[in-house]
Amino acid sequence: MTSTSDSLPPGAEFAFGESPFRAKGSLYLGTQKFFKKKVPGGLEALVEAIGPGPLADFIGQLFMPAFWYDALLAPKLIAHEAKVMNLSLEDYLVERTTWQVEQDSGGIYKFLLKLTSPRFVADRLPIMMSQMFNFCDLEVERIAEAERVAHFRGIPVPLESWLRVSLKLYTEIILKLAGAKSVDVHFLPSEPMEAKAGVARLHLTYRVIWT
Repeated sequence: MTSTSDSLPPGAEFAFGESPFRAKGSLYLGTQKFFKKKVPGGLEALVEAIGPGPLADFIGQLFMPAFWYDALLAPKLIAHEAKVMNLSLEDYLVERTTWQVEQDSGGIYKFLLKLTSPRFVADRLPIMMSQMFNFCDLEVERIAEAERVAHFRGIPVPLESWLRVSLKLYTEIILKLAGAKSVDVHFLPSEPMEAKAGVARLHLTYRVIWT
């Protein structure tokens, strides 16, 4: 059984499910769909592995795509998800994110791909990804015709590892679908920021170069 305290970052100044860091329901809908389509036992297998309690109730609920939900529950859920699939955390994140990119490339990012311009996609993709959250202050620098630096400020530290994988894979795959021959995404050293609600935050930056 996972208690409410187990699902909170150390030093958190808020109750379970009530952090000021929010994500759109489509994030958790993606998790539900992934388990229903890809995992034996479906979503029920994940709920059972978590055990009775608020975290299982949270991921088992009906999510509304455009509504806001606590984003800081994601790391604890991801740990359970990887365990159910008998994968390391890193391998699970790669598999799960790759699947989600494939789903989204036929959905919310489809109009980007119709434009067939890697340059336009590189400008717009970080904006669309940042809009999944209510805490991200974004700036995109146009360094050269085929080079961008994206700054994501205000990222809660517990979400850093997951967001690094997601940002890298989304950028690589979507840019190639838009016509890029090669894509190089690498992260610059993260910079600490002032904590919010007892949660450490950082400035996450990545550079993307394509041909």
